[in-house]
Amino acid sequence: MISFRFLFLLAIALPMGAFCQFSKGTWVPGINAAGLFFDAGTTTYTAPPPTEGYESKTNSLGFQLTPSLGYFVSSKTMIGARLIAGYQYDKYLDVSNNTTFRKKEDRVGRYGLGIFARHYFAESGTFLPYGQLNLDAGTGNTKTEGFNYTSVYRESYEGKSSGNFFSGLGLQIGVTRMLSDHVGLDISAGYSFTSEKTKTVTDTYRDVDMNGTIDEQLNSNITANTKKHGFLLSVGLSVFLSRD
Repeated sequence: MISFRFLFLLAIALPMGAFCQFSKGTWVPGINAAGLFFDAGTTTYTAPPPTEGYESKTNSLGFQLTPSLGYFVSSKTMIGARLIAGYQYDKYLDVSNNTTFRKKEDRVGRYGLGIFARHYFAESGTFLPYGQLNLDAGTGNTKTEGFNYTSVYRESYEGKSSGNFFSGLGLQIGVTRMLSDHVGLDISAGYSFTSEKTKTVTDTYRDVDMNGTIDEQLNSNITANTKKHGFLLSVGLSVFLSRD
């Protein structure tokens, strides 16, 4: 995960000379990185004999970049629009007796538009706390591939979806630490809710006697509706173009 503790300590350690005074009519371009992460883990499964256990390994990489443009409608309240571009990669490996018998890789891309409203609880200072509401919507695509061994056959598969639709809501509490008269570091945490609909077409190739020849080809067409609740951490920079 992003080291938010490090960023917070860095912000405190920086010189305290910057002092912001917000005013109506200020334009604020910015960019935000949310949910940047890399995770790797291993789970070991055991079972009573004669069933053998196995080890499952997981790797995940993901990020979301959000350029934005805001406008102060009062000395404390800013409204604006933002672009959303995100990517997530998940890899799953199941291993038994040093042999991988199941593998799955997912690559998910998302892009869209959003609107936001941010209210500062103070209109001047060096550390400026705020609350923010985000409403987002967009589309994307998914690619999945992998294989699976059983005692009687081997399967490989590949699937993809396009035209995915998602919508989301986010509530955040954060602070802007002014680094200079015109640049602020934003650090926030909050709640997110996302609803997504995907339609995935998957082709599966089955080698029944595991001799390298495809004996059966299967096709599936699955529509999924997913709802997710999450905890969101983000960090970004804001540029205040005009102030009194």
